[in-house]
Order: sequence, then C-alpha cells, then structure tokens
Amino acid sequence: MNIRAAPSPAPVVAAGGTIAGPGIYSVPLKAPQAAPQARPVPPLQVTTDDYERWYTEPSPSNRMLLSLRSGIDSEVAWSLNRLCRLCVNEQFLLANIPGLTDALFEWPEWFLDEYSKPGSSSKTTRMKIEPAVEDALFSVSPDVKRRRRHALESLFIFRNASISEANAADLAMMPRTRKLVFNALDRLSPLINTSDECAEFVLHCIEILHSIVRNIILPPPSRTQEPGTNPIPALERLASGSSNRSIIIASLIALTHLVCIPKNALHSSTSSPALTTAIRNLALYNDSALFEASVGFLYAHLSYPPMTKAFLVHPDMPATLRLLVGYIVAEQNEEDAVIDVSAPRHLAPVVKTRSVNYELTGSELEKIGTLPEPERCYKWMKTMYMAAPDKEVTQVEFWTNYKELFTPFQDRSTLLVASDVIKNVGTVYAQAQAMVLPGPPQRFVIRGISRSQKEVAEGYYKCQWDRSTCESTNFTNPDELYEHLKTAHLEPLASAEPPGDFTCSWSTCQHSAESIDRLRPHVWTHIPLRSALPVDLTHIPKVAFASKTEQHLTPTPTARATPPAPQTRVTYPAPGRDPPSNALTALLVIRTLFRASFASVEAAPRADADHFGFPGVVEENDEMELAVSDTDSEAEKEGERRGRKAFIGVRHLMESIRLRDTALMAWIMEMVDAGINGAQ
Repeated sequence: MNIRAAPSPAPVVAAGGTIAGPGIYSVPLKAPQAAPQARPVPPLQVTTDDYERWYTEPSPSNRMLLSLRSGIDSEVAWSLNRLCRLCVNEQFLLANIPGLTDALFEWPEWFLDEYSKPGSSSKTTRMKIEPAVEDALFSVSPDVKRRRRHALESLFIFRNASISEANAADLAMMPRTRKLVFNALDRLSPLINTSDECAEFVLHCIEILHSIVRNIILPPPSRTQEPGTNPIPALERLASGSSNRSIIIASLIALTHLVCIPKNALHSSTSSPALTTAIRNLALYNDSALFEASVGFLYAHLSYPPMTKAFLVHPDMPATLRLLVGYIVAEQNEEDAVIDVSAPRHLAPVVKTRSVNYELTGSELEKIGTLPEPERCYKWMKTMYMAAPDKEVTQVEFWTNYKELFTPFQDRSTLLVASDVIKNVGTVYAQAQAMVLPGPPQRFVIRGISRSQKEVAEGYYKCQWDRSTCESTNFTNPDELYEHLKTAHLEPLASAEPPGDFTCSWSTCQHSAESIDRLRPHVWTHIPLRSALPVDLTHIPKVAFASKTEQHLTPTPTARATPPAPQTRVTYPAPGRDPPSNALTALLVIRTLFRASFASVEAAPRADADHFGFPGVVEENDEMELAVSDTDSEAEKEGERRGRKAFIGVRHLMESIRLRDTALMAWIMEMVDAGINGAQ
C-alpha cells in the first residue's frame, strides 16, 4: 500500500505583513524595491592647498589669517608657505582678506626692531654687541632664526603681490608701508655687507619701493629732514657702498624713479655718490642689467637742467661721453647694403636673326617616321607645332604637311586618315579646336596652334667683298660663302690681264698679298666659322653700345664710344636693425649734454614744430629758475667750453654710428656737424 505524506499547510500572510505557519518563524515582509539607478558622478574638485576655498575666502576667520595671528611657529610657517605660493598669482589681492596686510607687517617690523637695537646682551660674554656681529660670533637660536625667516617671507609676499597694480595701490595708501621701507633703508644699509639676512630684507624693501614710488613726493630739501622721511641718502649709500650687484641695480632703479618725479628733482646733488657709481658702471657693456640701471639713473639725473650744467665741469664728463658713444657703436648691427649704380646699357646681337618655321632634320624625320601610329602623329605635332591661343592653321595645310613627311614611311606604319589626324590635335593640345569659319568662302581651320619657330642668322654668311658692296644673297654655311668668293671674286682677279693688285677687298681690310695663292688662305680668315655661331640663337653674343643711336655694323668699329661697365655696384655698411633700448637711452643722455654744451650757439637744438624735443627733460619751474639764477655765469661758460671740446673729441667715433631711424640719425649728423664747426 502506498503511503503518501500529508501536504504541508500553505503559509498564511498574517496581519502586519508577516508570513506565519506551522514550523515557520514570523519574518517581516518587505515591499518590493525598484532597481537602483546610477547616481551622477560629481565633478572632481581641485584639492591642492593653494586653491581650497577656505584658504582664500574673504572673511576675518580665514584660516591663513588665523594661523598668522596664532603665534604658533608651525602654523605661521604653514600660512606663509601658502601665501608665498598664492602671491605669484595675478588674481591674488591683499584686500580680499581683511586684516591680512596688518598681520604680515608684524614680522618685518619685528625684524627691523630686532636689528635696530643698539646692542643685545650675550649670555656668555655679558657684552653689548650688534645683532649682526652676534650672528657672526655665536649660533643663532632656532626660535630667532624661524622668526627672521617669517619676516623675510612676509616681505617676499609683499614684494610679489606689489607687482599687481591693485596691490601696489593698496600698499602705497598704507602709512606702515612707507615707514617700514624708509626705516629699513636707513637703519639696515650699514649691515648689508655683513649680514645676508639684512641684504635680503633691504633688497625686498627696495623692490617694494619700485612699485609704490609713483605716489611718493619728498619734502623740499630746504626743510629739516626727519629720520625715515627721505630714502635718497640711504639709496645713494647702498648704490655706492654695497658689494651686492642686485642691491646696486635695485638702488639705482629706485633713485631713477624718485628723481624722475619733477617735484623730487630738487633732491639731485652734484656730489651724489650714486652718480659716481653709475659713471663707473658704464664701462660694463656686457652686464646689460647693470648698464641699463646706470644709464637710466644718469639720464634721470641730467634731466634736471642745473645738474646738466654742473655735470659739464665734472672731471669724468669727457670719459662718460666717450663711453656712451662707444656703447652705441658696439651695440649697432651693421649689414652690407648694395646699390646698383650701373649706367643704362644698350645691347644688340652680333648677328641679326629672323624667325622661320621649324623643319625636321634628317635624323628627327627618321626617328619620328619609324614610330607606330598614333605615337608618330603625336610626336610630329609636338615637334612642329606649338600652342598659340590667338593663332590658327588651315586643316588642309595641317594634313598636307603630315602626308608629305610620312608618305615615304607608310610601308612601316600606315598613314592615318585626315579626320583622325585633325582629331588628334585636341589630344596633344587641349586648347586647340577644329572649326569651320563661315564665309564666303568657308574656311576649315584649327584654332589654338601655330608652326614652331626657330631663329636663323641673317647676314652671318654674307659676302662683304668690294668693300661690303657685293650684291650676292645670304649664304647658309661657310663653304657656300667661300665657293662664291672663289668663283666670283678670286678667279677673275687671278685671270685678269695684266695681273692686278692682290689686295684684299673684304670690308675695310687692307691686307696686300704677293700672289693669288697667298690671298686665298687670307680670305678664309674673314669667313665666320660654323662653330662660332651657337646652335640656340637665343644665346647669341651681344654687343654693348653707349646709346641707342649707334649701329652694330659700322665702318669704324674701333672708333665708337666706350660702352658702360656691365654692372657697377656700391657696397656700404648700413644698420641691420634698430638699436636696443639701452643704446637709445645713451643717445638721449648724449643729446642732453649736447644741448647744454651748445646752448649759447645756433647749433643748440630747439624744441619747436620741427623738433620733438627731449623726452624726460624736466622743464624749469620757479624753484628751478631760482636755483639756476644763483649759478655763476662764468662757470656756465666754462662748462659749455668743456662740453664742446668733449664733443669735438668724440666726433670721429660718432661718425661711425649708423641708425635706421632717420630722425635719430639726423641727431647724430647734427652733433657731428657741430663738432666739425667747433673744431674750426
């Protein structure tokens, strides 16, 4: 008997969404969920430190600002490191982070106060010594070293940020900027040769001064100068006493910017040590940066008229003028310019030629005639015809020419019918076309081709016996000409009774022979050789004449005027490019000295409608006129005399200057002419 297992009761869904049944645990029933959808991938964000939003957000709680104010060395170092990277970006603005500029000023001000102390107490020696000397004798503590580095990095941030116009304007409006820069130049200038940190600090301050100098108006020199109000004396000391090339260049540039402001020009001095330094550096032609700073300061210094007049009596004025002229000569780039000054020459071929239809030679006919058709027809057309859009040949003439040439060769290759020959013209010359021109009478032509031409000599083998009066026709080769001479002229002369004079009658020849046998070899000397005539008559030699009226065949060829040389060229040095900017500044300095040296003569340049004056030369105002009025007239005359003498001395060197610009070259020529007149 088959026993079946009882079926299990079906599970029942209980209230609350659970499944219940015998032997089954209650399991919560979850609602069916939709298939998961792919979420859009967010764009990758720039995670570099310099561009994270919270580093540059414009708020007082900026992370870099808070780190600077924390006083914790590691936080300050981190913030300055980020700012050193950000300050090279043109979009970095100090004003975007309120309080950042004040926080950065604290470290340079601490550095300045630290080095400005008259002395610091040493724990080991109990002596008052300068910080720079202390650094040289004893090891600096790590804490002080870190703080000094913070100060230098803060100045570095200011220096890079000031390149931007907006940051430079913000720094110029802050009193702390000018105070820090002026005090640093005044207090730290004696220490730059003994302390690298001081030299770096001063260099950053000078470069910041370059950016804010346009807003600096110094007090008149007549007032009492308070410390930290006039940076010119400190800059002059730095330019003359520093051994650091970068500081010398930066100091000269800063002085140039300062004295270029008209109201600051009164601070120029005839005994300025920076002037001596600039003159000394003019000899360093190869150091472009140092020369540029030196000649720029010299031009700014001489732009003040009293300084120009005083410089004329300076003992180094002649040497300075020679150095400037020598620099312009050294920097000019000359190239050889060539001018063709050849006189017009009139050429005529030694033999008159004329154009005739080209005919196949025997070898060409043999070569083309043996070709199979249609290659023979194509080759014949290319040889005897040429493309000529405005010309035409008749179809009858075209077919007749083909048939007469190749009939002897029809046993080798059957001739084409006339229609095929005419049709092949379009294959060889695409522009050629067979057509019927209406009449009467009608004309069957091929438009677009013509017979090929060749040049043949005319009169080359012409008899010139009886003093060029022989009426014989032209001959084609020397053999025919000699045969004519022998039969028409020499044989009658030999058979004459009584025997005549055996004198050569060729053209103008006066040769006299003893017998007819001696005359025959002489006649060959007058017959042109076949090899003397070129195969291609387009390359035939030509005879040069002095004028168009002269004839080639003349009875007295040796008496005609001598023709000009084939080609006459003049080569001379010319400027290849414009001089560099330093050379132009040197030229302005020379021009300013020239104006002052020849002020009392007519050679002095004047600024009028025809002269554009002197860029950068400061016009005299009331204060300047007061300063000039105190100048001794005798000293001015002596200065002009020395200046004219100096220009006479460099006149020969100045004559070698070549400038592409015509206005500047006119300056040079004017000064050279003035030197010549002064020498006389």
